[in-house]
Amino acid sequence: MAKKNYVVGAEIEAYCTACKEDRGHTIETLKSDGNINKVNCGHCQGSHLFRRPKSEAAKKAARKPRKKKGAISVTEAELKKAKNYSMEGVFDVGDVIKHTTFGPGKVVEMKANKMEVGFEDGPKLLVCRNK
Repeated sequence: MAKKNYVVGAEIEAYCTACKEDRGHTIETLKSDGNINKVNCGHCQGSHLFRRPKSEAAKKAARKPRKKKGAISVTEAELKKAKNYSMEGVFDVGDVIKHTTFGPGKVVEMKANKMEVGFEDGPKLLVCRNK
């Protein structure tokens, strides 16, 4: 996504803290990184810190939630071969497990008496017995 080049005096849409709604504003100051700092409302003439339009925030909230880092999905075929998780169980990298709380997951890494398992909600470190 390309960064916008804002200019002092330019007209933009922003949320007015005095009017409590989206209105046309004029940029008063910019931050050192080039982003908008202060704006002036064209309706009430109030000067305040820039706030994104509420309509823009609603659009962002309506987007599909991102998959968490390290999250892994398990196919139906893999789920049929899944082992039930137990702290005394012996697992290896690539094994598919069923956890009572976290659901299905896949073993990603083995550590001393522990394994990292990728679940839909993200990775978890679980206790296990090594081979």
